[in-house]
Amino acid sequence: MSPNPARTTDPPPDPDAPSQVIDAHVERFGGIDAFVASAGAWEATPLLEMTAAAWDATLHVHVRGAVLGAAAAARHMVRAGHGRLVLVSSVHGYPSEPDTSAYRAAKTA
Repeated sequence: MSPNPARTTDPPPDPDAPSQVIDAHVERFGGIDAFVASAGAWEATPLLEMTAAAWDATLHVHVRGAVLGAAAAARHMVRAGHGRLVLVSSVHGYPSEPDTSAYRAAKTA
């Protein structure tokens, strides 16, 4: 494992951002053995007050960033003939609670 793995805590600003992070890691360390997506974003908003932007931002972090990052890492792993992908979810995706619709939908996606 790399002593200083590539990581980011910001949602990707564009669809190429996950590939750019992974490619920079591979260039710096010579490969990638594992990719772990454990993203989380939370905005407690009642469903009737939810905006499309808030909904999209939550899904963007939980689903889009994880999938695009995993795909970028997998391309390098396939070429190398090895690697592991780990996408972390949450038990909080299943129970229902007020004001958590976007978070819960993203965690079960």
